[in-house]
Formats: sequence, C-alpha cells, structure tokens
Amino acid sequence: MSSKAVSRGFFGGLVDKLAGRQLGLPPEVCSYTVKRVRIPLEDDVQIAADLYIPINQKPFGTLFVPTPYGIGFLTSLSQARVFAARGYQVLTSSCRGTFESGGTLEPFRNEAKDGHAIVAWMREQEWYTGSFGTIGGSYLGYNQWALLSDPPSDMKASVIWSGLHSMGSFSWGNGALASHMIAWADVQSRVGNGGLLSVLLHLRSLAKTLQPVLDGVPLLDSVDQYFQKKTPGWLRDALAHPRSDDAYFQPMDQSAGIEKANIPILLTSGWDDPILPDVVWQYQRLLERGIHVALTLGPWTHLGCQSQNSLPESFKWLEEHLGHRVSNSRTSPVRVFVTGLKEWRDLPKWPPPTTAFDLFLNAGKKLSRETPSSGAPTSTFEFDPAHPTPSVGVPLVFDNGPGRSQGDTALASRSDVLVFDSDTLKSEVEVCGKPVVQLEHSTDYPDADLWVVLSEVNASGTYSRTISEKYLRLPRERQTETITISLLDCAHRFSKGTKIRLFVAGGSHPRYIRNLGSGEDPVKGANMQIVQHTVRHSNSAISKLILPVTKGA
Repeated sequence: MSSKAVSRGFFGGLVDKLAGRQLGLPPEVCSYTVKRVRIPLEDDVQIAADLYIPINQKPFGTLFVPTPYGIGFLTSLSQARVFAARGYQVLTSSCRGTFESGGTLEPFRNEAKDGHAIVAWMREQEWYTGSFGTIGGSYLGYNQWALLSDPPSDMKASVIWSGLHSMGSFSWGNGALASHMIAWADVQSRVGNGGLLSVLLHLRSLAKTLQPVLDGVPLLDSVDQYFQKKTPGWLRDALAHPRSDDAYFQPMDQSAGIEKANIPILLTSGWDDPILPDVVWQYQRLLERGIHVALTLGPWTHLGCQSQNSLPESFKWLEEHLGHRVSNSRTSPVRVFVTGLKEWRDLPKWPPPTTAFDLFLNAGKKLSRETPSSGAPTSTFEFDPAHPTPSVGVPLVFDNGPGRSQGDTALASRSDVLVFDSDTLKSEVEVCGKPVVQLEHSTDYPDADLWVVLSEVNASGTYSRTISEKYLRLPRERQTETITISLLDCAHRFSKGTKIRLFVAGGSHPRYIRNLGSGEDPVKGANMQIVQHTVRHSNSAISKLILPVTKGA
C-alpha cells in the first residue's frame, strides 16, 4: 500500500537548496518525487516510510534511514531530501510504535528484526538498485549496528554519527544511572505528541525542566510524578535493572554488529559527546578486525557532531563507497580536532604514539614531577548526597551549546572537591589519547562514586575548563585501595603559561544520579549517607596523573 508520488514543489526546492548550501554540500543534480509507503511486517504491524526517487537521474545508490523521530519535513531534510537532490534514492522509515507506524515502541528491542524485514521487503521492489547504504546518528546509529549484527550482503557502506550500540551501556555503563536515559524518554514522548519542532524547542529548557525530577528521592517516585503516572514501561524496566551487563539488556546489545561488520564504516563523535567512549571502542575494535573504518573526532557535543558538522565528509564517504563516483574521499583514516591549538590533524590511526608523562599528587594541592616526600600526607573530602557535587563544565547528552567551554572553575572552590595544580607550564604540552589517574583511595562507607577531571587553568588563574574526565561507581566489595582510572580520549595542547589541574570528587549530579551512600537501591531508595573519601599521596602510597604526551613535557 502506498500513496501517489508527489514531485518536489518550489518551496521545497528552495529550502533544499538553502539547506544544502548551509550544510556544505555540492550543488544539486536533480529534483525528486516522494511518496508514503506502508511496509508490512510478519506480526501484522505496518511501518510508515517515505520513498524519495530522483527525477531524470538514474539513482547513484539507495540509502536506508530507519528513525524513531518521525519522517516529517524537518527530520528528512538532512538525511533524505538533500541526498535525493544529489542523485540518491532514499527510504526513510519510522520505527515501530512511532509516528504513523503500527505496534508499540520498545526502544532498542525490535530494531534488528524490523530492520532486516524492511531490507527484505526493499529487495522485492522494482525501484531497488541492488545495494544500499545507511546514515544517521545516535539512535539511528544504533539501528545501523542492529542491521550489521547479521550483515545484509547488499549493504555496502555505513555512516554512523555518535551511534550507541548497547542500551545497557547507555543507561548504566559507568555503574551509575546516566540521567540522559530519562531525558531521552521525555524527548521521545514529545516526538509523538508534537513532532520534531516541539522537541527542538523543548531541548532549550530540558536541563532546567528535569533538574527537580532528577533531584527527587526516591527517584522512581519523582519520575512517575513527572510523567503523570504514565512513565513508559520500558523506562521503568531499564531503571529496575541497575547493571549494564544484566540479562535484561542482552537483547538490546548490538556489539555483534561491531564483530560482524564487513563494509566501509565512517564513525564520527565529539570531545563533548557522552557517547565518545563507545565510538572510540567501536573504531578500535573494527580496526583490530581489519575493517575499512575511518574516524572523525571534533569539538562537538552529541547533537553537534550530527548533520551540519559532519555531513560534507559523510556525503563524500557515500559517494566513494556506495555511489562509486569518487575515490580517496578522505585525506587520512583519522581526523581529530586538537583543542587548545584549535586545528584539525590528520592521523593514520587513533591514538597516535605517545610518551607517558607522570605528575604526582603532592601535599599542598600540588601536581608535581617530583615524587612525594617521606611521611604519609593525605587529602580528604566528604560527599553529601543531600547536596551533591554538581555537573559543572561537562555537557549533557542533548546539549547543543558551547560544551566544555563553559568552564569548570566553580569546582575549585567547593569543599567536596579535591584540587591539585601543576606549576606554571614553561612550554607547551600536547596530550593525545586517554589520560590515566592512579589513586590510593579509600572511603569510610563502601557505597561511593568517583569523578576525576583533567582541566586547564588559564594564565591568569581565573578560569579553568575540562579537557577530559571519567565517572564511575566503585565496586562495593573492593579488594584494593589502588584505583586506576582511564579518562576519556582527548586531543589537547596545554599552552605555555597555563597550569594542569586535577579534580577529584564523589559525584557529578544530575548527569549521573548521585550515589545515596546508604547501600539502598539507587532508584527506589531514599535514605542518604555522607561518605568521607581519603586520597593518600606519599612516597609509600603513590597517587599520580599519567598523561599520554606527543609534544613538550
């Protein structure tokens, strides 16, 4: 069942041309038609989809774009319309239970089965070109990994912008609940009620709107109240399984896609993107397997690394590997933006070769090249879950603003944060890869989290901004007091005259829902316990920061 194909009108053509120019794409080569189609699945569910076909132009290839965010004008602009106007046939489909598609939305659960069913249907259509590629970000990236969990033989290329591959990792990957799962549930509910435009408007106030919800205890009661006792069942289930490796999440883990993918894949993320560690892992695993993979890491948030900032090179990737119209579409397999230096760098792989540069935590809040003197100096702080350390200087998943440039200076004046500063740098220091922090650490109660932040202090000492960081929930039964923490990947040039700073804290709320400290269920519990943290930094109990340095030091 399908509607009649409709040719692009004057207004649509004007918008497409302006969008293509704004997105940095080459000129259009044709117009196109679009028609609504209904795709039947085996369980009597029908999927709503739009088919874009170039006019007077043999298609260069077919793109398949399954999305949970609807298939309306705004959604299709950057992932269907601009491609159709450049000679590509595009099928955009609305995931089960979203927009006009039948069935019930169960996020991350049906995408592999439904995606393969739509591909099978697509092969039977007279318009099909015999092969296809995929493109999209975030949930649309997950959909691509779901397809690649059993790679279709006619799938030839993939472009994945900040695509997660596991709901468990997305929700509980650091051991603590990432609040972006609740934020995504809120966003998704608004897609169905008001479309993408209402979502974009809501994102402007999302953090402020959800703050009291995430502050509430018990958290589940607060969430139920916000959703007016209509909390999505899938969200309640995800909150009820506080381990990323829980069997509940296994059907929603598409790691098999990384292990089975056999096509050229372009991965994109940003230094301010919470999905960055997943994307880097995907890249490194594909590289180990010998898959043709490319990686771009820019100065972007989760939303910022999608579409406008990444579309030009994504289009070239598809031109090479799907359309076969160009060759050598990239100048190098890896492109990264070096913050501080503010320039792009081409690399053969990530991370590049580096040398370990140790800075030891010393008495007097110092980071020093010198090992600590004799004695047993310690530093302590208390984490109070009733007044948790705030998420300062780091972006939330739906931020589309300045990211880390907002600064983390406010952390330095808090009593629940330890601060260690280096001497003023006498030369530039460039770091590429994962910084590592080794702490001799203990707590007076076993239920505790750690948030470790690498920062740069400006020459005047009045401002600092986050370069890398890591949050984790500590195992309740810890066998050793030595904790080794690999921070998130970064590429940054510390300038001469600045200082290197290390923060150590016990929370980053509401980005990660605070540890109650009492041992109670993090979602259903309400009792709180103040926890004292102790970091030892002596010649017999070494705590240090290890930087992967490519220049200076």
